[in-house]
Amino acid sequence: MKSSRPRPDLVSMNSFEADARRYLVERADFTPLKLDKAGLKALRAKRHASADALPSIEVGEVLDDSVAGRYGSIGLRRYLPKEPGDGPQPVIMFFHGGGWVAGDLDSHDSICRRMVDLTGMQVIAVAYRLAPEHPFPAAFEDAIDAHRMVLERAERWNVDTARIAVMGDGTGGSLAAVVSIHARDMCHPIPFAQVLFYPVTDMAAESGSVASVTDVPIPAASLRKLYAAYMPPGLERADWRASPLHVGSVAGLPPTFLAVGDHDPLFDEGVAFANRLYKAGITVRLRALPGQIHGYLSFGAIIAEASRSLVAAADFLNDERLGDTAAEQLLCENLTV
Repeated sequence: MKSSRPRPDLVSMNSFEADARRYLVERADFTPLKLDKAGLKALRAKRHASADALPSIEVGEVLDDSVAGRYGSIGLRRYLPKEPGDGPQPVIMFFHGGGWVAGDLDSHDSICRRMVDLTGMQVIAVAYRLAPEHPFPAAFEDAIDAHRMVLERAERWNVDTARIAVMGDGTGGSLAAVVSIHARDMCHPIPFAQVLFYPVTDMAAESGSVASVTDVPIPAASLRKLYAAYMPPGLERADWRASPLHVGSVAGLPPTFLAVGDHDPLFDEGVAFANRLYKAGITVRLRALPGQIHGYLSFGAIIAEASRSLVAAADFLNDERLGDTAAEQLLCENLTV
């Protein structure tokens, strides 16, 4: 499994995909990231407003709910299909991106609605705690607690526990990956698939793409600030709960769809995670996108690849949910981690 990225000296505005270039020219904010009180407030408001998101579409029903986490209530939003079906049904758990510090149930609402429409599956979005108010491992704890509570409420919510997929973008993609690892290690029902859009997989090291992709709104300097907000000095960034690329074993993890653009600082670590899974014999569908930028899924009003990628992810999930997950569930009993 190979993918390549242009040499740093060859990168120019002309090398961006056409819609990404348009977004960068017309809408992107290149001002330095500030995470003081005023900066955080502005960033969260901008993510919440979601001005560049895909158009919202109608689904069967939208229900705001909550579950009990170890440190308090965790907000959830359940998106039901127009034809929910009878009895236990497959479900997608969705974790939003936002650099650990921003994003909420509204910022990714249109993405969740689109996945319901494309798959006919219920989507359950999770509002985990944000840094810097709640540093590591708060987001991880909320993610695994939400997964546990969905399993516990399976009968009430018509959830087929053998057909839960996890999905997320950016830091949400990282959370989706670590939920799969935790489920495997705890012998919980392992997700039947994971969909990871430009996930954070390695906070412990700066890859070549982090160093070379500089002409974007979230360059290395901004990543460092975001990572420091979530993992203050003294915490181990190679902890797999923050950096899933560093997990001791990937055996038994679910089939994976991973999408990342080659003008994304996270390109190299995303491809590295996909390659590690692939070499372990796990089904991987890598969507490496020439000229595409980080966060493009949230800019669907301008970047057409957002819609195309969601269709590709939905096709992957629809294929995988028809498979037999019994073997994956049994792996847990004899797993060496």
